[in-house]
Amino acid sequence: MGQGYFVTGTDTGVGKTLVACALLRAFARMGKSVVGMKPVVAGREGGHWA
Repeated sequence: MGQGYFVTGTDTGVGKTLVACALLRAFARMGKSVVGMKPVVAGREGGHWA
């Protein structure tokens, strides 16, 4: 089984996806097999799931 990483942040819109994509690209350039996953629902807006 491979190693996993979990990117987290303090809020939405703080750059988690940007950082995760940069990590995926860096690992891929190192010859690692990479897979990125993102939750479908990442936050609530106005009391409703966005």
